[in-house]
Amino acid sequence: ENNMGLHFMAVLGTSLYEPIKYSKGVDWETKEEEEFIQLAYVEKWKEELKKDGKVTIFVTDFSEKRNWKDREYDLNDQNFAAKWNSDKKKNVIVGGKKKGMETQITERFPELKDKIECIKIPDGKNEEEIDQQFQIMFGALEQGDEVVFDITHSFRSIPMLAMTVVNYARILLNCTLREIIYGAFEARNRDTNIAPIFDLTMYNEILEWTGAAEMFIQYGNARPMNELVKKKKAMLANNEKSTLCWLENRTRDMALLTDNIATCRGQRADCVTGKSAAGSSIQKAYLNMQGNKECTPQNRENREIKPLLPLIEKAEKSLEAFHCEENYKVGMQVVKWSIKNNMIQQGYTALEESVKTYLCSYCDVDDALKEERENFIGNILGVFNKALQNCGQDTIENRNKVYERWLADDRAQTSLKDFFEDQVEKRKELAKKVIFEVDWELVKKSIVLKERRNDINHFGMRKDPFSSEKLKKDLNQMYLEIKDAVERMEKRKIK
Repeated sequence: ENNMGLHFMAVLGTSLYEPIKYSKGVDWETKEEEEFIQLAYVEKWKEELKKDGKVTIFVTDFSEKRNWKDREYDLNDQNFAAKWNSDKKKNVIVGGKKKGMETQITERFPELKDKIECIKIPDGKNEEEIDQQFQIMFGALEQGDEVVFDITHSFRSIPMLAMTVVNYARILLNCTLREIIYGAFEARNRDTNIAPIFDLTMYNEILEWTGAAEMFIQYGNARPMNELVKKKKAMLANNEKSTLCWLENRTRDMALLTDNIATCRGQRADCVTGKSAAGSSIQKAYLNMQGNKECTPQNRENREIKPLLPLIEKAEKSLEAFHCEENYKVGMQVVKWSIKNNMIQQGYTALEESVKTYLCSYCDVDDALKEERENFIGNILGVFNKALQNCGQDTIENRNKVYERWLADDRAQTSLKDFFEDQVEKRKELAKKVIFEVDWELVKKSIVLKERRNDINHFGMRKDPFSSEKLKKDLNQMYLEIKDAVERMEKRKIK
């Protein structure tokens, strides 16, 4: 069950904190000087915390004693406070009472008393204690928490741990990170006694983007990048959403292209039209992506986009291989992509269809028409495959036998009459051209290729299914051999 409530988390340090005002730019500014920035944030989110929220303050033994519990000021406190800009320094006197955060937060927000928890963590003096810190912080999170983590008073490795814990919980507990915030006391304006609050959330988003970009580069899936943009856009105010339009459109185009590869949308770009055309063709999706506007100089300097551009550009680099006009070459690039990204089923489909596509091109017939691909080229290959079972050597005699068998094949000849009734003789000449000129190894490999593709597409439901390892290995080998066979045919054609 997802709580989906705001969970404000903070670490309490040991220093005597000077009361100052905090400002988060145009978003908001504290009305009064605050000793503890955490109280300013609880004030900001008070209504949301009352509904379904939670506040967790992490303390060490020493920070609990110094800043969580009430105590008396000592001489060191008085001397330290004497240097403050704040007028509240006059309240820090030896023997005077210092109200700890526990008292301050419960007096100021009595309605939140049951939602506030103080949790003890070790100092983090060694790796074992850091491990304990991680486990304790993670243990404080619940399913679906929307986390705001304040690291203003953190120490040692806590900021790094906070980011790691939240990302760990994002996967295991479906948590989301709303903000990582840091009140920069050291950057305060001494005249106004106002310190800026830095939003560090973007740097965690860069980590997420790095993972999503790596998923694309390693496994060919651009969908996670597009989902990250959508998630970020949903969290922005309406007047800010337009800043991410370019990034959303770019990653959407990339995701559409990789979806088309994953679903083997091999049609030529000129064969698909309408609004959904880019979703029906790998080539069309690539051209569509290329045709969209480049990132403007203004967008390139946008704080949210600038650090992501190198990741996008590196990811896009791997798509340049699809800058092909010939459908056969697009198909072979899909095979290469599939091998690299472990998309074995798609690779076999693309490779078998690319053989037909190439032979259509070789005969100068339209590879987009079913009657050309299947009822002409497909039938020739089918007869050739059967003939090869009885004649393994590439000789003129054997090629003659293949041609004679094709002429005698009822299915092939019926197909000729049904689909090419006005050019039967011309088709017979084309068939003869294919049978006598096609690379012998290309046809032999197409037999093996069909067998492997059927094994995968029929879920391995056969007497002796191939192992996944063999299917992967054979795909790579057949890709190289078919590529070589096509190159041999092209060289002979040039001569």
